[in-house]
Amino acid sequence: MQSLASSWKGALNRNPASIQPPHDSKDSSAVIPQPVSANNLDIDLFERKEANPIKLNIEPTTPIAHGLIVKPDYKISKLKLLKSISDTLPIEVIHGEGYVSDMIGQNVKGIEGIVTKIRGSSGFYIQTHHADSYARNGIFIYTKEKQEHIKPGDHIKIDGFVKSYQPDFAYRENLSATQIWMTKLKVLSQNNPIPQAITVHRDHFNIPDEVFTGFAPNGNIEQIGVPFNPKTDALAALKTLHGKLITINDPVVVGSSDGRGYFTAISQSFIPKDSLNSQGALIFDEQDQFYPGRFLVHSKKRLNIGDKITGPLTGVVNYDRGMFTIELIDDFELKTKELSFKTTNLTPSENHLRVASMNVEKLSTKDNTKKEKNKFWQIADTIVNRSLSPDILMLQEVLSDSGNNEDNKNHSQETLSILIQFIKDLGGPEYDFRYIRPINNKDGGKPGTNPRDAFLFRVDNKKRLKFVDTGSPGPRASSQTRVGSKKKLLGLTHSPGRVVPRSKHFKKSRKPLAGHFKFNGKNVYLVSHHLRSKKSDTPYLGRIQPPQVKSQAKQIEQVKVTRSLAENIIEQNPEALIIYGGDMNAYRGSATIQEFERDGLFFNADPLANGANVFADASYIYQGLAGSFDYLLHTAGLMAHGEPEFDILAENPTLELKHANRTSDHAVVMAKYYIPK
Repeated sequence: MQSLASSWKGALNRNPASIQPPHDSKDSSAVIPQPVSANNLDIDLFERKEANPIKLNIEPTTPIAHGLIVKPDYKISKLKLLKSISDTLPIEVIHGEGYVSDMIGQNVKGIEGIVTKIRGSSGFYIQTHHADSYARNGIFIYTKEKQEHIKPGDHIKIDGFVKSYQPDFAYRENLSATQIWMTKLKVLSQNNPIPQAITVHRDHFNIPDEVFTGFAPNGNIEQIGVPFNPKTDALAALKTLHGKLITINDPVVVGSSDGRGYFTAISQSFIPKDSLNSQGALIFDEQDQFYPGRFLVHSKKRLNIGDKITGPLTGVVNYDRGMFTIELIDDFELKTKELSFKTTNLTPSENHLRVASMNVEKLSTKDNTKKEKNKFWQIADTIVNRSLSPDILMLQEVLSDSGNNEDNKNHSQETLSILIQFIKDLGGPEYDFRYIRPINNKDGGKPGTNPRDAFLFRVDNKKRLKFVDTGSPGPRASSQTRVGSKKKLLGLTHSPGRVVPRSKHFKKSRKPLAGHFKFNGKNVYLVSHHLRSKKSDTPYLGRIQPPQVKSQAKQIEQVKVTRSLAENIIEQNPEALIIYGGDMNAYRGSATIQEFERDGLFFNADPLANGANVFADASYIYQGLAGSFDYLLHTAGLMAHGEPEFDILAENPTLELKHANRTSDHAVVMAKYYIPK
């Protein structure tokens, strides 16, 4: 009889009105529950290309778990029938024809395949030879303990049970992976040729631009019956590759290596014309396509954006943290890009206020290591020699001095003092700082870290620039600032202060920091922000389609709160000089940024955000997608003497995580405002 492994082309034809089987069945050998009706019915067990379908006539009877009863003492199961035709159960049958297998939790026997890659001590991948590139003929075998005797090229047969495994960050609605958790293993032969890798390319195995074009109840595609169309939907095409060998012959590195050793690559054929920005990353604003042809590639080599891979990337496709990944089976040749570091073109001027926003990524005294050019040195060098010592810096992600120790002190005095000393040691001017000490574990972040914003400002010419301290002596975590006046001079009731810190929209979230400055005798008001992160958003290539930008609604509410301070100032002085900046965790053109700009309250200094130059550098790059996260926004009063100048020191997000010159995952953004005496 013909082998089912080569002849099986379809799936069981099922009555969709499936019943819920009871749980008292004593027979667990069957693997697929089948419905029965009140009348006799014919069931096509499978479709075969070169043979007539096999049909069973089922008499009315009582349903039981895992199979069909024809007579009280006889049972027919799919697995037994498949065994009567072939000694193997094809991997394709286990995966099924949707985003989730309908064999989850079932015991299976006699699964065969060629080992393609050993994955640490947890298991290995197997795959069969198949002429159809869309065949789902690869799968991961979980073994719990390393099987030392198993090698790539081994032809194996296993027993086990089918498991739906969801990788890390389950709360982010990752896709699940169908695996077999092995209970029995037999090596049939060794040193076999492994299946040929599929060439992923626009002209070979195409990954469509549309992620998902169908409909899924409640948006969850991992349900039986959801359309699975690999020719039109990127998610379906990528799912057919899961567990299989692929090759990318023309890879482009668009994302640098992260902390786990993954860099982002994409076939050149999937990059539309004019889609790379000046940093070499993919232009993205959350309204564009998601470039689903991107893969996270795991390698011991550390890559920066712009490095050139001179050969193909070949490996097994997996899925982790919202992205499809490649676990390499061969090494690759690499030509590293020569690095250069930009100095800002925003040169100092007596009548220009130069402001910078800098996310210092969890800076604390723990970064003051014995290394000569440690993180403090790198940040100070960026401030002095590349930013040319801005007048004011808005800093985000300054932690408690102790880092993450639960000492309940929550100060940043030592951390900021160390930074100021490094600036002086590098020949920079004298700086001072202001911040609000958070209440322990009330501002987000890991326990004990207490991230906060801070102002760093020059004090070498106090007639030109000075900070206006008002309010209760010493910063307090609950110090809410409002618009106040003294001797008819507009000011803040607390400077430094917080903008509505008790608002429910900033609960367990970083509070905006407000400060009142005098520059050339003029009042200037700054608010530094670090809005809610995007961790609550669902992945672009996740189980929820279309993806949900859950963070946006929360961010908009935060913006409404922090806008209130600027609105109150403008109400009393329409020409007031106000600068809002920081890490907004929102892409250009998003509803979050539009809320700042609503009614013409704020204007964006960034030409990328305004669409004037879409190829310009971006302040943040995530998995190859470049966009603006960091902003400097200003009121109309700051345009009275012309448009502000803008600049970005964009190297940080292009560098791999452990690079010696990388100080943060964000770029430094700067603006220069003309404020004459």
